[in-house]
Amino acid sequence: ASLMGHCIGVVSPMDSSSVAFAKRLGNKVDHYCALNIPILDYNNPELLKAALEDRIQKLLDKGCDVIVLGCGSILGMDISGLQEKYNVPIIEPLHAAIAACEYMAQCNLRQSKRTFAFPLLKEVK
Repeated sequence: ASLMGHCIGVVSPMDSSSVAFAKRLGNKVDHYCALNIPILDYNNPELLKAALEDRIQKLLDKGCDVIVLGCGSILGMDISGLQEKYNVPIIEPLHAAIAACEYMAQCNLRQSKRTFAFPLLKEVK
């Protein structure tokens, strides 16, 4: 997300998950906004879309220029349509992670052996 803009906002599922994200991500994320809708309402696409659009607008009002969806239950939404509507990148972490792994595999990139060295040989008993 930091490659796409300077002020990152995360839409999280609940307020409690926003706290967990903040502990892990520290100052990498500028603002959080929770959906706070019951889990069974995720099956209602209209309600979910309305809640998501409301939270995206709240993050934009706070100055965010990149939105990260912090909940896998939002997968399947029309993200490209939302990006066009709000004119900001909206990132689904699952898709971004898969694309990054595909890129690393295609380029034959591996972890640094200076950082992630091979384990010491041990005698097998």
